[in-house]
Amino acid sequence: MSRAIARYLISKYQRTITSTVLIPSDVQKAALVEQFISVETSYYIEPLIKLLTQVMVINRQGKELDPKLVNEAREEVEKVLNVYDKLLEGKDYLTGEIPLADLLHIHLTFYAINAGEGDLWNKRSNVSRWWENISEREIWKNIVTEHKLENIK
Repeated sequence: MSRAIARYLISKYQRTITSTVLIPSDVQKAALVEQFISVETSYYIEPLIKLLTQVMVINRQGKELDPKLVNEAREEVEKVLNVYDKLLEGKDYLTGEIPLADLLHIHLTFYAINAGEGDLWNKRSNVSRWWENISEREIWKNIVTEHKLENIK
């Protein structure tokens, strides 16, 4: 998902369709959202894509997985999730409320969990609760159903 397009749509339509605030008007809160978007972009996406390339793409092509690459990617994802687990202590979302930063994590996390890598999220109580909070949102469940994503592995 293009972060620029998401920001544009939010700035144009926020509070017109729903009361959910994805980018707060308070400058400090908005900066915190941007900080977590940067964390997601800089630290979360790359190892997750490495992992997904192995467990989804290579696997689908019928090629042999590279266990070294899988383990390295899992370790990198675990480092980020360990930090998230601490940051999420006592909070439902990374910034305390449901901002864009949390939602940007949904698609790749969903694919990783469906590809059998869910233990990375499930073994961390705060991360597990956070994932449940964002993935159980009605809009996401509708997307999964509409695009038949349940069976993607």
